[in-house]
Amino acid sequence: MTTFDKNNRDLLLLFIGLTAGIAGITWVNVMTIFTEAEIQNKSINEAHIWLFEISSGVVTLFIMPFLYWLNKQLAQKQYSIKQLIPIHFVGSILYSLIHVSFMVGIRKLVYILVYDSTYNFYGDVLRDSLYE
Repeated sequence: MTTFDKNNRDLLLLFIGLTAGIAGITWVNVMTIFTEAEIQNKSINEAHIWLFEISSGVVTLFIMPFLYWLNKQLAQKQYSIKQLIPIHFVGSILYSLIHVSFMVGIRKLVYILVYDSTYNFYGDVLRDSLYE
């Protein structure tokens, strides 16, 4: 097996593992919300809960190749912890902005196409931003 084949196989296995992990987390999140609603005797729209969690998982999965590439770029140089902290801080904010923006975009699109309705992300701007 050539190095190229091994690298491609390793990337495929990484992608499969990430997909399985994100699918598992999505399922656990949905089941947790269903259980909490049942315990609190609250009515929920199960399709909406699946949409919310799946949209988050899909965006996370699509961001992963960029994070993999970025990690490889950063690994080519030695950084001190003082240098890595601001890089990580800025990266975390960028990740969150990208994740939430695309996740909300998917939800808005599905609401228009499937529900003939609009998706309102912000009820309470501070609470919803911190939650996401």
